[in-house]
Amino acid sequence: MMQVKLGKAYRDEFGALHGRINGIGIGSTDFLTEHATAQNGRQYFKLIADPLGHPYDIGAAFRKQKDGLSYYSVSLESPLLQAPIHAALFPDPHNEDSYNLV
Repeated sequence: MMQVKLGKAYRDEFGALHGRINGIGIGSTDFLTEHATAQNGRQYFKLIADPLGHPYDIGAAFRKQKDGLSYYSVSLESPLLQAPIHAALFPDPHNEDSYNLV
């Protein structure tokens, strides 16, 4: 299965992620995350696009773990997309505060 790199994110000193998403029908846009809690009490990140312009929600990221690897399962949604895009933020093996969106 081929993985396409959709973007990159970096964790700041407060634990939030900041990054850029490229080429998924919404152009190239900056995003940041905001801590949120689901109705069932589960913690997740809201993904906010264009944080310094006209911010809008573009999805959510939930922490997951598989085979000892921690990552974020991401769902990207936009009225510009025909359907949600399911992706993941995996840690960059060369930088512990950096993630690749694939």
